[in-house]
Amino acid sequence: MADIEKYAPKSGRVIAEDGSIHNIVDLLGGGNGGGGGGDTQAIVDAVNSLKIEGIPEILTGQVDPGDEGDYPKMIAPSGAAAIKIQAPSTNTEPLMVSDQQNGMFGAWEVAPGTSEEFFYDTVYVSLVDGITDPQQVTFKAVRYK
Repeated sequence: MADIEKYAPKSGRVIAEDGSIHNIVDLLGGGNGGGGGGDTQAIVDAVNSLKIEGIPEILTGQVDPGDEGDYPKMIAPSGAAAIKIQAPSTNTEPLMVSDQQNGMFGAWEVAPGTSEEFFYDTVYVSLVDGITDPQQVTFKAVRYK
């Protein structure tokens, strides 16, 4: 049986139901040099058939640059395929979200009053350099079945 854990999360590889490994670019018909050839509608149908299941808990926490033991705040809910991060509208600064602990480079911004979904099982939430006021974060894990 193929082990998806052996592949980088951004590699473009997917494991089919029968355990065979495919590259998503090839499946979409873009990897054969001639264009076309992939069954794009079958892939669209498979993606649309995914059922989203929210893991019941919506949790809140505080992102505090002064708390050296918990900064950046790691969010790693068990069983998550994605994590939805919300910056409450009461925040005065945006949250910075990364898939790496020291990931200010390449971090995504979640502005106050907005939310974003990140397709990682672990994310790290911090603030823009120089911001010292703690900010609130609300998050919910999502899994697909």
